[in-house]
Amino acid sequence: MDSENSAQRLAESAEKLRRELREKWLGQSPEAIDEGWRPKCEILLYPGQASYVAAAGRGSEHTVGSSLVNVEHGQIKSRRIDLAGGRPDFLTAALPHELTHVVLKDRFLSTPIPRWADEGTAILADSDAKQARHRNDLNDALHRHATFAAVSLMTMDDYPGADHIGAFYGQGASLTKFLVDRAKPARFIDFVTLATAKGYDAALRQCYDIPNVYELDRQWRLYVSSPTVAQSSEISIGLATR
Repeated sequence: MDSENSAQRLAESAEKLRRELREKWLGQSPEAIDEGWRPKCEILLYPGQASYVAAAGRGSEHTVGSSLVNVEHGQIKSRRIDLAGGRPDFLTAALPHELTHVVLKDRFLSTPIPRWADEGTAILADSDAKQARHRNDLNDALHRHATFAAVSLMTMDDYPGADHIGAFYGQGASLTKFLVDRAKPARFIDFVTLATAKGYDAALRQCYDIPNVYELDRQWRLYVSSPTVAQSSEISIGLATR
């Protein structure tokens, strides 16, 4: 496929996906989705992995996409996504994940979204194969008793070391799905927003009728140990090409 056709498909898919993500996670009506969404998100599609890594910089070697939202004085100044092209799944390999990060930033201008929730929501937009890999990492961590206490996971300011990064992503996605399954996705973002202002215990009580983070941890562990838990993501965002 030539670069012009690839760019056109990317633009159409990204716009459709942006609308779906804003409606789902931010609870916006179709009429309000485009209101005030400036500046537009710049999406750069590179010919292949090497050119993508050269542009994205150190740390991008094991990724196929990255995103950056620049905020100054409580206002978004720029939005950008870099994607590795030259592959048949260039529309689904990273775009849904990275665009989720970009869209959610609208609600977290003054206070960063917690790492676990930012990655958890983005993973739920990934392909089934990528989500399965994260579930495998979680299952491995559960088997080794190497998961995080919920309070530790939810209060991390940065990513853990290489020995625990698989558990971090897998558990973050699972905990996100556990809470999303209790109410609408937009309720989860309300919960995270409230948690950054009033703390997790207050947010859990108000949004999910869970008394505190320790009870959340107990309920989540029962959830992941249940053989009846559906392991496929039921809220994945689909692209027209999938």
